[in-house]
Amino acid sequence: MDSWEDSNHINIHILLAVLSFILVQVSLFYTMARFLIALLGSLLILQFVQGMSPLGRRRCHCIGRLSNFVDIKQIRKFEVFPESSRCEKMEVIAKMKNGDEKCLNPNIKLVKAILKKESTRSGKASGK
Repeated sequence: MDSWEDSNHINIHILLAVLSFILVQVSLFYTMARFLIALLGSLLILQFVQGMSPLGRRRCHCIGRLSNFVDIKQIRKFEVFPESSRCEKMEVIAKMKNGDEKCLNPNIKLVKAILKKESTRSGKASGK
């Protein structure tokens, strides 16, 4: 009977070791699952606030001083960003042939003339 009790005692120890291993694995699984849920939640939140700066302030492309002069021969392309929830002012960016970008004052004559020409061109294209 002693050997039977010893084998049961050993089996109980093995069973306890297996159970504790399983509990550790389950605990690690839930810890990892919580981490992944938190990470995915953070990424989802970041996706919705992309482009917003901290404290809910809006971000404009043009920060600081606007240029009142630009050599029109050096301009490769114009980009116009109207007022929006992202930025409370209209922004005009000139992409230069050398790769630079200049934020232009939308109130200078050159910009006004280009905007007028573009609105006329888009009006004709849409049949207005």
